[in-house]
Amino acid sequence: NRSPPDLIGEIILVDDHSNLDELAFLPEHLERLQRQLPPGKVRLVRRNVHNGIVGARNQGAKEAKYPIIVILDSHAQVCDGWLEPLVSRIYEDRRRVVVPNLSGINVHTMELIKGGTWPPNRGIFNWRLTFDIVRADPVLDIIETGVDKRASAIKSPVMPGGLFAIDREYYFELGGYDPEIFFYGAEHVEMSFRIWTCGGSMEISPCSNIGHVYREFDRFGV
Repeated sequence: NRSPPDLIGEIILVDDHSNLDELAFLPEHLERLQRQLPPGKVRLVRRNVHNGIVGARNQGAKEAKYPIIVILDSHAQVCDGWLEPLVSRIYEDRRRVVVPNLSGINVHTMELIKGGTWPPNRGIFNWRLTFDIVRADPVLDIIETGVDKRASAIKSPVMPGGLFAIDREYYFELGGYDPEIFFYGAEHVEMSFRIWTCGGSMEISPCSNIGHVYREFDRFGV
């Protein structure tokens, strides 16, 4: 109910062959989604091997049938109007990889952590290749000069690995995620470097907002 139906071709849920206790609720959750959405909109893909988030995301991209794919962590919550800004930027240039503006979700209360959306966040990394989020520069990082700066896309040198939109063909031109990365916390930086070297760009859309539950440890150390 927060996404235009004509922009949603399908929703693919990837079961990455985990054995977590909470996955016992997956059939109930899937049944509820299928009742709420038009027939054929939700598809469950089950893997027979557990080899990390990279393998699961690559599998989801291979299964996708539509020209733009949006990779979202299962612990993310979209807000109203989140999808249109992502799709429109890729429609203008298929080599753009567009990331929503991210806000934290309190892991204990599951409430969105409120805060201003301007300047929006962008990604950075240090010499340890640790990914982090900082406020963008409202002058230097503006991309679209012909619109209100609060609506302009923001350039970013790196992106998070689990919340972005990309042209499906371009995803595979890049080679997808490196299937040899089995551990959490490196795939996003590695993919960002490949986007740089393969003629692409990364940007944050301040008009697309998504809440995300962050882990309570150094989640991006390589």
